[in-house]
Amino acid sequence: MRPTTEQFGVDDRPPFGVTFFTAIQHLAAIAPPGLVLPVLVARHARADQATMNAMLAGSMLALGIASLLQCGRWRGGLGSGFLAPAIFTAAYLPPCFHAAERGGLPLVAGMMIFAGACEVLLSRVLGRLRPWLPTEIAGLAVTMIGVVLGILGFRLMFGLPETSAGAGPAMTVGTVIGLCSLAGIFFVNIWGPRPLRIYAVLIVLVVAWAAAAWLGEIDPEALREGFRHGVLGLPRPPLALPQFDAGLAFEFAVTALASSLRTVGDLTTCQKINDPGWQRPDMVSLKRGLLADGLGNMIAGGLGTMGLSPFSGSIGISVATGVKARRVGLAVGIIFIVLAFFPGAIALSTSIPMPVSGAILLFSSCFILINGLQIILSRLLDNRKVLVVGLGLIFGLSRDIFPDFFNHLPLLAPLAASSLAEALLVAILLNFFFRIGTRMRAQLTLAPGDGAVDRVHAFCQAQGGAWAARRDVMQRVTLALAEFAETAGEVVEPGREAEIELAFDEFHIDATIRYAGRALEKADAGPGAAGPDLPEGGELPADLSLRIIGRMADRFTSGRQGGMQWLKLGFEH
Repeated sequence: MRPTTEQFGVDDRPPFGVTFFTAIQHLAAIAPPGLVLPVLVARHARADQATMNAMLAGSMLALGIASLLQCGRWRGGLGSGFLAPAIFTAAYLPPCFHAAERGGLPLVAGMMIFAGACEVLLSRVLGRLRPWLPTEIAGLAVTMIGVVLGILGFRLMFGLPETSAGAGPAMTVGTVIGLCSLAGIFFVNIWGPRPLRIYAVLIVLVVAWAAAAWLGEIDPEALREGFRHGVLGLPRPPLALPQFDAGLAFEFAVTALASSLRTVGDLTTCQKINDPGWQRPDMVSLKRGLLADGLGNMIAGGLGTMGLSPFSGSIGISVATGVKARRVGLAVGIIFIVLAFFPGAIALSTSIPMPVSGAILLFSSCFILINGLQIILSRLLDNRKVLVVGLGLIFGLSRDIFPDFFNHLPLLAPLAASSLAEALLVAILLNFFFRIGTRMRAQLTLAPGDGAVDRVHAFCQAQGGAWAARRDVMQRVTLALAEFAETAGEVVEPGREAEIELAFDEFHIDATIRYAGRALEKADAGPGAAGPDLPEGGELPADLSLRIIGRMADRFTSGRQGGMQWLKLGFEH
């Protein structure tokens, strides 16, 4: 079953026109904010204009190759197969700045190859980290990605610097264009004709660019410089022998870890939006995607540019438009590679006003944010899990609210390179400590009579929260055990008690009931089976209760051993 808002699923083959124009839509959202970052690194390396232009061409190639690796499903366990094209990430800016200042672009290249290798190694052991990356932390990652993307969009739209604490609103012409762009995207996406909704971003982008050019918000000299070398030209990345500095290894390794956590969050979002029955992160898909991300960073280093990761904004756009086909991501990669041979196209793609890019990011962040909250709220959370999610979220937000505080903690700077990294590191550490004392098995001794049902409800609520179990599954477990509690007085020997045991892993919840008393055969629990008539007193007979229990469970067996009756219920989680 596909989501109701989906027009083209991940495996679908949209028509050529839909694929091409949707890919252009994603490319236009990636290029302006993304290609600014390599230029900043080049400036820190004191590169001349020719080297900067060459770096931009190499960056285009890197974006294209990394997008192809990520969006495809290649042999050898490579590629997530989701619409998640690449973008240069600000997480790598601080270490790349340090490398550029110490050894120029050759050192940036070598350290990025090292960082990519760290991600590749991490992808090989990711499956063993499942206990430390439970579903609620995956939901926190997705939520933080939405928040970070929204804050970045807000800053770009209003032209605010990262450390603009206390700055007033800057209502420039560019900001007005950005606000109108945001309103236009909302209008087309919500009230526009259905065929045009998938192109909401592209339509508004073209109109906004034309308006910005007419109002003088686009630098004509930059466009002329881009076309000065002709329409077609071979990309000449600033290739140089990569260098390595052991003094920067720790900083790049930690940044690679933080970037990997973001990639895991992005790909978890992709899994969630493409599968209405999504329950937990698919580690195989995450390993494939993380491997592609690591190789993409190694290639980016080889081409003389900085680090990249999947673009969260593209994931949000795919949700908003309903076009989630991986073929669109592959088209984005191919177009980036082709554009690397057209210097004028590079200048054109980077001329889109930043406030317009901010409007696109704000729009897409809403869809990512709501998916993250849905993932978190799909689980029962006890006090430990509430603290894991809550403190992780608060510490992550504090990174953007109080940047100066963290900038004055040099020892923690690599660990707090971004708000997302800080939120996840805090949550993972708390989850590690809070797992101490949490048992995967729990027992309840149940005496038939008044209060038995209430005790079952309290027991299941406590264990579901401790395990962060899925709400819908835990509700079925509770209903089944509560049904037995109501019937226990009829089947348990007077003066005896029933023993209930729950066992949990990420894929199953098993309930075992043992008691001394009357044996009951499991009634037919198949769909549409007829049950015994309800007696005049209104009490449910034991065999009807067993029928209800059987309908609640996915597996149900019963028997007798050592003078004790037993019922075993299995629930898929």
